[in-house]
Amino acid sequence: MSDGWTLAAREAEDGEYTVRTRAALPDPAERARYPVAMWITWPWGPIASEAEEDAIIDEMIRFENAVHEAATRGGWGMLVAVVTNGAGREWLWHAAHADEFVGEMRGALQGHPTYPFEVRAWDDPTWKAARELNPRAGMH
Repeated sequence: MSDGWTLAAREAEDGEYTVRTRAALPDPAERARYPVAMWITWPWGPIASEAEEDAIIDEMIRFENAVHEAATRGGWGMLVAVVTNGAGREWLWHAAHADEFVGEMRGALQGHPTYPFEVRAWDDPTWKAARELNPRAGMH
């Protein structure tokens, strides 16, 4: 990602994890356009070698880049944070509508292999999830 993002390593009861978040959250008008939190989880699954882990990370990056580029162009979602831990990788997005986000994401991934992720959505008009992941992200 470009400027405007922070990366931090943190400790939790179940181990270390990294969090990449927006350094500052968008202004209130922009946040109001995206009141739905979208949490995408991709578990590691069994990994037999370092080469296999590298291949999975490469797939995760291709997935993230494809969705991010399409969402930015189409205005249907905003990537807010990426969490990597011992269980896998998770992305926090904000969207205008959950169903539209999932449909557009599927379109952005046409031609890609089937990725092993799950999507959860909930109303989060105050961007509470984003503020919990990065309490220092300035709120306008």
